[in-house]
Amino acid sequence: GAARLPGEYRAGYYYSTADAAEIKDASQTDHKQGGWVVAKQQLTAHKGDVSRGLSGFVNLTVHDSDTNTVSDMQNIGLVYKGLMDSRPQDEIAVGVARININDDVNDANITNNRVDVRGLQSEEYDAEIYYGIHATNWLTIRPNVQYIHHVGAYKNGENAWVGGIKLQTAF
Repeated sequence: GAARLPGEYRAGYYYSTADAAEIKDASQTDHKQGGWVVAKQQLTAHKGDVSRGLSGFVNLTVHDSDTNTVSDMQNIGLVYKGLMDSRPQDEIAVGVARININDDVNDANITNNRVDVRGLQSEEYDAEIYYGIHATNWLTIRPNVQYIHHVGAYKNGENAWVGGIKLQTAF
């Protein structure tokens, strides 16, 4: 647009020639394939500074149902860089994700009597918030908190809170 805010848009397809066992019949093999779309766009500039501001992102993937346990995934979130004038390179972000299990996984597990005690698999939902502290030009410290609903995508699965920290260095 008029503010010339940066964005990144990608789409892709993959095809693997390696043999992979089919979900429905493990004695049969096929090739894995799938596709993805990624979009990241800065939405605002902070007080006219385009190196700071709010950005949004969306990641979508789809996988073949013959050989992949996961059929599709979606991620969406917002990142604000330089919220405070005293910390112009820090960022705060929130995101949510959904992982969908291939329906054929449950059919194969029932057929082969391998159903986990937690139940059949369907979807897992994840949410994360983090704050990236730009400590120096070579170190960013990023503590985060995640919430996972139906861990492992089990319909009767547990929910979990997870805390973490990421240290990112640049040489």
